[in-house]
Amino acid sequence: MGGSRDDLVEVVLDDTREPDASEPGNGRGQRRSRRPWSPRRRRAVTAVGLALAVGAVAVRWDGATMQTLPVAGVSGVSVSLAAPLHVLWQVAGRITATTPDGSGVLVVTHDAVEARDAATGAVRWSAPGRAGWCSLGPGEGASGQAGATDPGTTAGQGTTAGQDRQIALCALQDGSGVEALDAATGRTLLTVDYQAQAASAYLVDGDVVVVGVDDALHATVTRWSTATGEPTWDVVGPVVDSLEGIGARADGSRIAVEWSGGSMEVDAATGAILSVSDEPPADRSPAGQLIGERRVALPGGSDAVEQSSPGTQRLDSLRVRVVRPDGSVAFTVPGVLATPPIDDGSVSGLLLVQDLMGSGTRAYDVRTGSEVWASAVSPVAAVDGRMVGWDDANDLLAVDASTGEVLWMQKDVRARNSWSVVSDGRRLLSVEGATLSLVARSLETGEVVWSVAQALVEPTDAAAYGTELTVDRAGHVVLYGGYQTVVLGR
Repeated sequence: MGGSRDDLVEVVLDDTREPDASEPGNGRGQRRSRRPWSPRRRRAVTAVGLALAVGAVAVRWDGATMQTLPVAGVSGVSVSLAAPLHVLWQVAGRITATTPDGSGVLVVTHDAVEARDAATGAVRWSAPGRAGWCSLGPGEGASGQAGATDPGTTAGQGTTAGQDRQIALCALQDGSGVEALDAATGRTLLTVDYQAQAASAYLVDGDVVVVGVDDALHATVTRWSTATGEPTWDVVGPVVDSLEGIGARADGSRIAVEWSGGSMEVDAATGAILSVSDEPPADRSPAGQLIGERRVALPGGSDAVEQSSPGTQRLDSLRVRVVRPDGSVAFTVPGVLATPPIDDGSVSGLLLVQDLMGSGTRAYDVRTGSEVWASAVSPVAAVDGRMVGWDDANDLLAVDASTGEVLWMQKDVRARNSWSVVSDGRRLLSVEGATLSLVARSLETGEVVWSVAQALVEPTDAAAYGTELTVDRAGHVVLYGGYQTVVLGR
């Protein structure tokens, strides 16, 4: 096995041997009916992976049959899945953030926030308290620029090389406020009790910015210094028309505060109000709903752009547009983007779209807009010219990406509330069945390479709240089940 190449953000595996005897030759299966696959669920699965591995770009395997897998920014498995993995460490909690160098993680348990070694799980520090989530961002002066870290964003996002001090921003579980901790020591730098309604907090250049609405329904924004623990400035803006959807964005030296019917901009350093608008922000509908937009790069410089609004229930109101490099629209199709979190680029000539409920997938030629095929598969991996995913009968199947033909199918194997998988380029690892078995299958045939029948997480909670598989920056497999985390490797 080769070593980790952190400078290239890749993992090199020396896995050139032929597949095991337990990985037999080609198999075929029959198409089955479709199953619902909500876009929200699909994005949530991807987001969990990104939370562990932001900044990684690709994984390269040595060997003629191995694949280069740019896995939605996730680094990828650093060991072959030809043999069973072992538990490295586990905790009754959730990993919510990862340090920029990948060596440490923040874990939220029922009664504490813990910093742990990513490889061994050893506790570096523990801060008592009931947190709902924690995110990481650069400390004051680390970047020289304002950079917001939203509570929902992933660990280390917005950081750059050379940033030493990290701030852990943790929301209290009861929603009453936030704490800023020194990520190296766990020392509390600042505690903010929310006085505003609909409040949310952000990291901006190492300080905490709290946005909300006061009792008189004015938009408020306050910058708190993590160095002094005191407010740097406090702004009371115009009256808002709704408590829903208030938020903030940092762009260089400005902070934009937005709500359903308007916005204002303040100077990040002084808090001076720079502008106020009573027009809905550009990313909101006339009714004030936030319009979600996803943009995915396509071959040749074009982009696929998906737009949707919260609560949208009509298929004809969901659209995916293919936009040429000159800004013109090549074609528009109904539905939402289907973007398998594991993708080696071998099917880059196709645009994958699903309807609101994710009932199957339609593939379009990105150049002409013509439909190439439709399939029951809701893909979670696109590898070596095949799409692998689930259908509505809980079957795991692979289809030929050029034709949509079913290559193999394993019937009724999906575990309840479990959709995510990880891959080493030859095999696929998933959680399957009522017993939550960990199963590695050949990508070529779908047949079992190995399985661990004993559940690694508590089955009742995991079945109720779902199980997730992802990969951390070091290439370890991370299994979530309910409020349990298990880290697997060699």
